Amino acid sequence: MTQSLETTSPVTPIYVPKLAYQIAMSQPQTHLFEVKLTVSNWHGELLDIKMPAWTPGSYLVRDYVRHLKDFSAVTSDGQKLTVVKAAKNHWQIDPDGSSEIVINYRIFANELTVRTNHLDATHGYFNPAALCFYIPGYEYCP
Repeated sequence: MTQSLETTSPVTPIYVPKLAYQIAMSQPQTHLFEVKLTVSNWHGELLDIKMPAWTPGSYLVRDYVRHLKDFSAVTSDGQKLTVVKAAKNHWQIDPDGSSEIVINYRIFANELTVRTNHLDATHGYFNPAALCFYIPGYEYCP
């Protein structure tokens, strides 16, 4: 005996946000990386965004966010968005109906270790865990 299983319930599309980073170092003598993070295909009411507090392989919780400066968010057409710092390494952004959010910030980079970031007039190095944000719940999405 065979059975057929049919469903009449509508299929809900799953939206996976896309994160695109642009990392610049226009004034390396300042030890500041300039980061532009564009989050596209966002369909939530609030965008929760966090900076990691740990690097795989490290035995300590790191305080990467201490190097963060000038955090701001705008829509793709430049409209300033409301940003609330929810915790030490956690921000909430009201997208105001926009599906594309542009986040700008700078990271001070003057520690020459494999766990952090370094930038000067001779070279630049960054550890993505110490430079990039992620969206909780989407860590393993492409």
